[in-house]
Formats: sequence, C-alpha cells, structure tokens
Amino acid sequence: MIVRDSEIGLSTGQFNPGGSPIDLEHLARQTMDDVEIQREVLKMFSDQVRSVVEKMAPAAPKERFALAHSLKGSARSVGAFALADCAEEIESRPEDETPLPHLSLLADEVCDFIASLKI
Repeated sequence: MIVRDSEIGLSTGQFNPGGSPIDLEHLARQTMDDVEIQREVLKMFSDQVRSVVEKMAPAAPKERFALAHSLKGSARSVGAFALADCAEEIESRPEDETPLPHLSLLADEVCDFIASLKI
C-alpha cells in the first residue's frame, strides 16, 4: 500500500497549504488502494505535467486554455490540488502569462514528490 500523508506526519487535504504536493489519501481513494494503479497513474501524471509545462509558455491563448484545462482535471484526480488551482487560474485567463512561473514551480514540486515516493 502507498504511504499516506498521515502516516509520514503530513496533514492532507485540499486546503492545507503546508501539506504535501499530492494528497495521497485522495489518490488512494481514487485507486481503491491499488498500489500498482497508483504507481502507473503517478508515472503518467508526472510525464503529463512535464509535457504540459514545457508547452505552456510558448502556447497561444487557445492552446494554453486547452493545456490548462487538461492539467486541471488530471491534477485534481490525483490530488495535486495546488497545481490544479494554478491550472484553473491559467484556464480562466489564458492570455495572462503571470501565473506561468508559479505553475512551473508547483510542477517541479509535484514531480519531485512523485520521484521521492517509495512505491
């Protein structure tokens, strides 16, 4: 079973800014506690995050909207709520490049966190 945030002393949940970049309890619920599914989902998500962030800055607003929308849904489904919220901000104003550095920072945190998991 995946190590849950609460088992390593971190608080979980969407509204905890001090928590881990991914709510592992949410992910466990989404995957019915199946470690193999969690591993596969996190690998695919990490790949998607890196790809989307790379494409985001040079994208035209219409493409940026689509990228942000896709990332928002994926991030919420795995429990990367801060990343999802940032993607939603970009989705609501795709012509505004201001949130892009924050998205990149959050993406790095999420991908580093995934790489650090013992699954």
